[in-house]
Amino acid sequence: IKEFSGYTTLHGFHFLVDSYSVTRRVVWTCFIVISLGFLLYQLVNGIKNYNDRGIIMSRSVEEPNEVDFPAVTICNQNIMKKSLIIGTDAQRYLDEMNYIKADLGLVNSTNERLDAEDFVRKYGHTLGEMMYGCEFKDRRCTAQDFIPLPFLQRGLCYTFNSGRDNSSVRRIATPGRLESLILRLNAQPEEYYGAYSYENVGFVLAVHDQAEPPDMELNAYDIPPGFTTNLRIRRFKVDDIRVYHQAINPAIRRYKPYPTKCGSRNLSLYKRYSRKACMQECYARLIITHCGCRLLGMPPMKAPFCTSKEYLDCQLMMPVLLKPSKCDCPKRCQHIHYSVQPSLAHYPSKSVIKELLPSLNMTEVNSTTERINEVNRIIRVFYETLRTEIIKEKPQYTLATLTSDMGGSMGLFLGCSVLTICEFIDLFIQICLERRKRNEVINQK
Repeated sequence: IKEFSGYTTLHGFHFLVDSYSVTRRVVWTCFIVISLGFLLYQLVNGIKNYNDRGIIMSRSVEEPNEVDFPAVTICNQNIMKKSLIIGTDAQRYLDEMNYIKADLGLVNSTNERLDAEDFVRKYGHTLGEMMYGCEFKDRRCTAQDFIPLPFLQRGLCYTFNSGRDNSSVRRIATPGRLESLILRLNAQPEEYYGAYSYENVGFVLAVHDQAEPPDMELNAYDIPPGFTTNLRIRRFKVDDIRVYHQAINPAIRRYKPYPTKCGSRNLSLYKRYSRKACMQECYARLIITHCGCRLLGMPPMKAPFCTSKEYLDCQLMMPVLLKPSKCDCPKRCQHIHYSVQPSLAHYPSKSVIKELLPSLNMTEVNSTTERINEVNRIIRVFYETLRTEIIKEKPQYTLATLTSDMGGSMGLFLGCSVLTICEFIDLFIQICLERRKRNEVINQK
């Protein structure tokens, strides 16, 4: 040990062995013990910080030459057309769902099962009738460029640029109105019927990524009549930390142990994973399990549609039944989302009416203007900028940081390194070998 103290790189250790002064040995023993205590404190604190898995957010901007145009989903505020449903089972379906008529005792609920989705597809507002103009990048588009989707309280909705069924996603290279989606729509308010049409006239519109189903209740915008609605969009890319961890359920690929706990899982009703799709699938299973039937707009599953009585009973259970905590749906580690800034301008201007309708008297002009304001609206969707803001998570305290801090603390408090630890290991091995040799010599004697 005395020989070791002469060449070890542990500062101060040779004073414990070579010093002939007891006081000096005690002092240096205290120094080394105190330094060792600080080192252990730093080590424990570093391991704690590493196990806490803290994160920091970094923001950067990229400006590509082209970006994908988002999917745009639009719904009429009315579910089915009045002229088509009067005297049919579809009218009875809407009447039985009408809580106002039910409270007044004007409707008797029945247990007859009606195919709500079939009603919506047969009697709902068709895009070909509502849309009298569509342009994308100054090129004409038609109803064939949209795909229909049924929703519970919206009826038949239509999605532009969905990217489904192997269709290509449209891209743009210029921000602003030059490369925009322009829709000219007639809400057909004379066709409104039922409780779902009582509150608003017009449309509701959602801008979303192709990988996510639209959320027409929480992430959509009401489009009022009589206005040109400009929707300026900005693109954000979120990239969360991926540290792979195999979950108990092999269908779930979850990345832990960071707080975001992002991941994915296999879905039976959707080809691409998103948290919204996962939640919709989970909620659909919960409703079918507890209510014994499915609702309009739910993913196609093997269950009959709810009767009006089942629907009203099930609706009372939904606040308790449909909670995110009941679904194992991690958010995707990398996803795109859009911020939308709407602005409104009156449509049409009075000058246009006077120029286009010079033969009408003022009474006719005013009535025509009122009619146009009531039923028509123009929607323009475009990128405010092509810049994509990237929000990226990074570990606050990595293994490299922990190792670096440990090395710095060892050097600061004891003046040693990993090789110093190796020196002590080598010393221990030498002592063991020396003792073994001594024992062999003693045994031979």
